[in-house]
Amino acid sequence: GYDTRPLMSMKEKHLFMNDAVANDYFLFLEHDAHSEVCSLKNTAKGVRLDQTHTFNEIFN
Repeated sequence: GYDTRPLMSMKEKHLFMNDAVANDYFLFLEHDAHSEVCSLKNTAKGVRLDQTHTFNEIFN
């Protein structure tokens, strides 16, 4: 598939990423071979990766 509304997707992603930072969300990276879970932070350049974790580090 492909994105038929890329400008809307970019706006939604921006809103979601800021919400994730504000509410300390953990993001699950299903297709990443090295990092299972990550957190985000605000920087001068916008929302960026903060930390990566294994599933067990967070939920055990």
